[in-house]
Amino acid sequence: MEKRYWLYLLVVIILLVIILYIHTAMNRRKHAQIETFRIAELPLALNRENLFIEDPNIWCNKLATYWLFMNQPNVEARGQNKLVELQEKYRSSGIQPISNVEKRDITAALELNIKSLATSNPNIYHYLKYWSQRFKLAKGANWLEGGMPHTHEDVIVLPPSYFTPTGFQFSTFFHEITHIHQRKYPEDWDDLIWRWGFQHYNFLDSPASGLENIMARNRTNPDGLDVNYVWKCPTSSKYYWIGAIYSTITPTSLTDGIQYIACELNLDNSNNYRFTGTTINLAQFGGFIDYFGVRNNNYHPNEIIAEYMAKYLVGEELSNAGYQIFKRHVETLIWPKYQNDEN
Repeated sequence: MEKRYWLYLLVVIILLVIILYIHTAMNRRKHAQIETFRIAELPLALNRENLFIEDPNIWCNKLATYWLFMNQPNVEARGQNKLVELQEKYRSSGIQPISNVEKRDITAALELNIKSLATSNPNIYHYLKYWSQRFKLAKGANWLEGGMPHTHEDVIVLPPSYFTPTGFQFSTFFHEITHIHQRKYPEDWDDLIWRWGFQHYNFLDSPASGLENIMARNRTNPDGLDVNYVWKCPTSSKYYWIGAIYSTITPTSLTDGIQYIACELNLDNSNNYRFTGTTINLAQFGGFIDYFGVRNNNYHPNEIIAEYMAKYLVGEELSNAGYQIFKRHVETLIWPKYQNDEN
């Protein structure tokens, strides 16, 4: 009787082992099928037919807001005497035709770079999987915005050099797609800008600030049209208006004596900001550089964000307080929004 008991027990153990083995094997197979399904979902295809803008009329329709910020110094800096002349120049030669080879090559470069992030940086992959379906590309003339990459509405404008096998820069594309995000959903970035110490202040609707002559020479930046920001330096608690200005009211180019400056402001008893007369070269403004770790053309909050996004893409870590606040912002508030591909 005792021998039969142990025999039954052995049979039960063997059956349990067999069941466990089968269960494990089925789970592995199921897991493999799930992983295969996920991999099958990773490929991303850009619609080459709808990706590019070459029609001057469609192009000009994207510029309506831009013209509202175009004063006489900015017209002259772009080589024209009258706004209507500049508008015609933009329409007739602002963008260039894109060859089929160029379309093929730049589409392939975008797809390859975005797909490579699927495993190396899933957060940015999902982010770009969403935004890659919501932008257009245009090839700008070399004279357009001084040959600098920029955006209008949902259009990324790249100079001709970017449409060559060795000229395309994915980090620049990521910088520019950020500007499109900023324009479409500015509320995604409002809290970050506020935490940095920027506050919106409408100088145009406020009593004379003393900045009138300086702001008249502000270089219009299509990716940072709104310059009504005051920044409070965290180390000195002083207030500043920061911008890129021409050295003259009649500039001959977009780089004609351009100065990146911070203008010191006082907050009066009526909560109005007044220019103290003190300006600081941004490259020598320790409070700004120490806080953000960037300088010169990255003077506007939109530009700082886009520059940080490009650094995040390539894994460049900054210890500066501004970058660390940015990093927490995107990792807790931005990336989670894009984890669902149906977003």
